[in-house]
Amino acid sequence: MQGNIYSGTSGDPSYVQTNLDAPHKPRVLLERGKIVSRSKPKYENYDVSEFSSAKAAGAKGDGSTDDTAALQAWINADWGCKLLYLDAGTYLVSDTVVIPAGTRILGEAWSTILGYGSAFQDQNKPKVVVKVGEVGSSGVTEVSDIVFGTRGPSKCLWNCGEGMMLIRSSAPGAIVVEWNVRDPHGQRGVAAAWDTHVRLGGTAGTALTDAECLKLTDTGSNCFAAFLGFHLTPTASAYLEGLWVWLADHALDGNRQQISIYSGRGFLSESEGPVWLIGTGSEHHVLYQYSFVNAANHYGGLMQTETPYFQPAPVPPAPFVSNPAFNDPVFDGTVAAWALWVQNSQGILVYGIYSLPVEEKVS
Repeated sequence: MQGNIYSGTSGDPSYVQTNLDAPHKPRVLLERGKIVSRSKPKYENYDVSEFSSAKAAGAKGDGSTDDTAALQAWINADWGCKLLYLDAGTYLVSDTVVIPAGTRILGEAWSTILGYGSAFQDQNKPKVVVKVGEVGSSGVTEVSDIVFGTRGPSKCLWNCGEGMMLIRSSAPGAIVVEWNVRDPHGQRGVAAAWDTHVRLGGTAGTALTDAECLKLTDTGSNCFAAFLGFHLTPTASAYLEGLWVWLADHALDGNRQQISIYSGRGFLSESEGPVWLIGTGSEHHVLYQYSFVNAANHYGGLMQTETPYFQPAPVPPAPFVSNPAFNDPVFDGTVAAWALWVQNSQGILVYGIYSLPVEEKVS
């Protein structure tokens, strides 16, 4: 091992080149002595009759219809007996959608579920957009190729003109994904998601782009995207590969101008494990990108972060407020978001983390 060693709170490193004992790997993270690895399921051996289509079941996915009831009815009807196929589209939901433990659900070219409306407006009473499993539930659960996010305020949603539908709400209270499910007894890494993302703003249809939230022009309520991106709860386990928890800093569609939108927290794990994070990223959230609190038995292989470019104006936790119920980090003179905050945790293995700071301030 060679490199700079930082000790305590000092910012002055000492350079070392030495031999180290290999780190202890908790057995619960291993299979035949190796870190657990699961390939993304392709379902190529399933007959078409074994799939259930969201749109065939009545969901619209047109980016304007409220699909909350249709999606939940579809999931409730077929989750235990068919592969749930979320057809390409954008599905608006105004209340929590529950995906039970034991569900296999896959998107088509990153089908998108967006939370919107008054249910997600209060950061003092955060509410989940998509819940994967109830607390304490277990089962082989597979989620792939789906994007979860929120929708901001819109001048006109449909029937523009006389009788138009107006929505003026952002989502400072949205917990975009809450993951409660855990592996069944005797199995590892089967409560899992692949190439599934929390993507907040920056795309057409989110009303959180340069048209509404051009860089440094609106720090008000119109441009809040989420309270928390992805939450692993204490009894959950998870195998998460290719997960990106991204708050947009620029528009992906159109002229790609920089924008200023606000998400309080990126990825929070309070899980007792096991948890495998394989090639994950979390970017631009105000308080932190990753936070492990009261957590155990986590493997992080390649974790990527970026602080919000607008910091230190405002200084975190602004424009949010700290919430002790979510074990928020301390900001005592810290002027930028934490890249990785670990508190009261054990068995946390990090193999490669890349942090891009703001103006070369270490986050």
